[in-house]
Amino acid sequence: MVQGLGVGQRTGSWTAADGYRPVSAGTYDLALGPDGGTLTVRGTPSDPVMPADHTIDCH
Repeated sequence: MVQGLGVGQRTGSWTAADGYRPVSAGTYDLALGPDGGTLTVRGTPSDPVMPADHTIDCH
């Protein structure tokens, strides 16, 4: 997480998949704050995401 000027270094990466379909554009919201964040992933009625909300620790 970067503050102030918004300059930072990449420290890692991650990917996610449900076995056959990765999380695609428009199906998630990422909200970050000073103490962490929440990733909300939306599915469809026939292919739900359970649980939809995931806490992200940014410490």
